[in-house]
Parts: sequence; C-alpha cells; structure tokens
Amino acid sequence: MKVNSGFTIVELMVVVAVVAVIATFAIPGMRVFLANANIRGTAEEIRSGMELARSEALRRKCGHRFCYRWQQLESIRSGRQRRWL
Repeated sequence: MKVNSGFTIVELMVVVAVVAVIATFAIPGMRVFLANANIRGTAEEIRSGMELARSEALRRKCGHRFCYRWQQLESIRSGRQRRWL
C-alpha cells in the first residue's frame, strides 16, 4: 500500500490563489495604515518638541522658538534623521 505524503500541485495552486486574493485586499489597507502611522509619529514628535520648548522657556524664564526641519544626514545607522533647531 502506497502512503501519500506531501501536497499535490493542485493543492499548492489553490493555496497560492487564496493567498493572492487575501493579499489583494490587505495591501491597500496596509499602505493606508503605514501612512497614518507616519503622520501620527510626526505629529507626536512635533507635540513633544513644543512641550520641550515650553518647559525650557519656563525653566529659563525667557521665550523660546520651536522650529522643525527635515535634514538629510549621512549616517550608516540612521539614514535620515529629524533634528530640532
């Protein structure tokens, strides 16, 4: 008696087709999620920078400005970084 082990080519093709259909619906949603996460992260950085400027102004008892600039830096570890001015 022969024992079957493994998958047939038809079964494998069905699985690939199901994964392709699921990916078709998941990828656009993932792009929106990543874009929103990037926006939320930037907004959080701006908010924390403003809080830092406010606390420094109160600590030093003088006015402070808040500037946000995106700079391209040459770095192996970080690539592009955000810098506070």
